[in-house]
Amino acid sequence: MGHHRRTATENPGDRDKDRDKHSRRDNTRNPSTTKPPRNQGGSRRDRPENCAATPKYQMHQPEAMAQAESWAQRTLRRGVNGLVEDFAQLKPYMPPDVSTKAYQAHPDKNRYPDVWCEDKSRVVLKWPPGRPTDYIHAKYVATHNLKKRFICTQGPLPNTVADFWSMIVQEECEFVLMLCSVEENGMPKCAQYWPLKEGDKVVHERVEVTNLKVEQPPPNTDETSLRRTTLELKYAKEGKSRTRKVRHFHWTDWPDRGVPKTSLTAMVLLSCVRGSKRPIAIHCAAGIGRTGSITSIEYIIEHFTDGRNCEDMVEIVKGLRQQRLSSIQNSQQYLYVHRVLLMYFIDKYKAVAQSPDMEKLYQQFKDDYCKVPGISG
Repeated sequence: MGHHRRTATENPGDRDKDRDKHSRRDNTRNPSTTKPPRNQGGSRRDRPENCAATPKYQMHQPEAMAQAESWAQRTLRRGVNGLVEDFAQLKPYMPPDVSTKAYQAHPDKNRYPDVWCEDKSRVVLKWPPGRPTDYIHAKYVATHNLKKRFICTQGPLPNTVADFWSMIVQEECEFVLMLCSVEENGMPKCAQYWPLKEGDKVVHERVEVTNLKVEQPPPNTDETSLRRTTLELKYAKEGKSRTRKVRHFHWTDWPDRGVPKTSLTAMVLLSCVRGSKRPIAIHCAAGIGRTGSITSIEYIIEHFTDGRNCEDMVEIVKGLRQQRLSSIQNSQQYLYVHRVLLMYFIDKYKAVAQSPDMEKLYQQFKDDYCKVPGISG
């Protein structure tokens, strides 16, 4: 069989594993029919400079608070052990009739041999014209408010960096969220696809990428684990030279074998990008574990803010997996999503009526959560 090639499933703590083969080689409702804003390269397309300038969750609405309270009470009564049992039933779930023809036809463009990219709703590369292939390991993921809210993708490989930037240009993405590091525990997780230092530039086929500014923490936040880099893209499209900005957010300390420490960093990150109507590109290494955790938080929050019932979390994750296979890969990530939402609803918004019973259940949940292997608090 030759050398052993690691797969994403070899590490139960986090599926975002890299592949030895490549370590060596190193919206709208219908965006296709909606005219994009004019001046695709100009400042009118730039998003607000500060995270505080983007729309806020409307959690103060009575309908949203009612749904949040109902969900939080159910979660606390279910407890950590109950949620672990729920995930054990959910873990093997795979949607029926999965087709992965494009994925199978491009093994050199896939980071892992066991992290599939389904044909349905995959991103089809059409720019620049005359491409040798339209494939990239990336999927559209819808939320309640937008049909193409996210593009969930793997960390670019050295031979797919140009494809990645072609996708960003084609989809007119304004934000890129990166949840892994380029290297973790001595293993490559993602190619260095953007210039690190201010003033540096790189060219990936037809796209020139220049680093304009690096900010850590991002403006109007105190999240030192988040780094915002403002990038300028230059390219030619439809015979015209274009220039526009993309803001790259890097969560720098999400551990490879676990979840981040409990905080509202995920909420701050999502608040920084929510104003965009274009797909938000998001990736970790495999594009399913850490990526699935963040997309599920936004998915659930949008349900609450619209006053929609979101109690059955198992069905929610199944729905996400029908869009991006294998989203949320382990019980730690599943618990983390619940823990962040509880912190947001209870500690920030006081969505649960204060009572001795609820306070006791919440404290018990926090204590049990910290005892789970792979969770540091």
